[in-house]
Amino acid sequence: MLRILVVSAFPEERHEIDALFPDAEEHLVAEIDQKNILKSEYNGMQIYFSYLGVGASLAAANTAKLCSQVNPDLIIFCGVAGGVQSVSQKHGDVLVATALHHKDFDHFPSIFVEETPYHQCVFDPHTTKANKYQFEIDPDLLYCLQKLHPAHLFGAIATSNFFPAPPGKYPEVLKSCVAVEMEGAAVVEAATCPVIILRSLSNLLDHEGSNLGEPAGIILECSKNLASVLKTLLDSPELPSALKLAQIRFLKQFLNLESHPESGSEIHL
Repeated sequence: MLRILVVSAFPEERHEIDALFPDAEEHLVAEIDQKNILKSEYNGMQIYFSYLGVGASLAAANTAKLCSQVNPDLIIFCGVAGGVQSVSQKHGDVLVATALHHKDFDHFPSIFVEETPYHQCVFDPHTTKANKYQFEIDPDLLYCLQKLHPAHLFGAIATSNFFPAPPGKYPEVLKSCVAVEMEGAAVVEAATCPVIILRSLSNLLDHEGSNLGEPAGIILECSKNLASVLKTLLDSPELPSALKLAQIRFLKQFLNLESHPESGSEIHL
């Protein structure tokens, strides 16, 4: 039975999602003290629900803890974000992340160069590989979502601990991303399984990165829109096969093997 972990940063983001699973029961895990974890069965799958907290540090720490205890096959993050294309976007739009760009740290390679005493800061001390600041979402999972929701916007999303946008980095965000949020890259990096990032726009940013404001009740509207996308995905008969391919690819990458060649799916964005 597949184990799906559905997470949000804070309760209001998940409000309407919880309403889809009224039979969800508290799932107690002693090692995760005072963590709110619910469990339900749906469409032949075990669905777990929890919160990660706001910001990259909390999100990474709690993702690691939840993966250790729940051992999910897939994590689905459902939360709000700020849209950076205010002319073509509107409040409540649902975005599907194709990649996550961690904008708080991606300038490190350009300043911690070999001539400086901090050159080793851009490498993982355990693997000695260069640190990653961009994380791709599995193409088979994206292909599955695209067939289910062709009208939704697919694109890269920026992660930053700064609200509403990373200072000094907003021109880069405008060029390469469709939204900015505070947890996605950290979740993907810490997860021990494939991840899907779903975001609904609670606010829009102008061309300088200033927040244009949030309409009344927008978080609940976003939660409702996210719940609709989530339900369609969990109802899809194609999800298990797409996830199987994603898991094989994830394992090969985790073990530093070559990318899995079996899937021939293409994403047309």
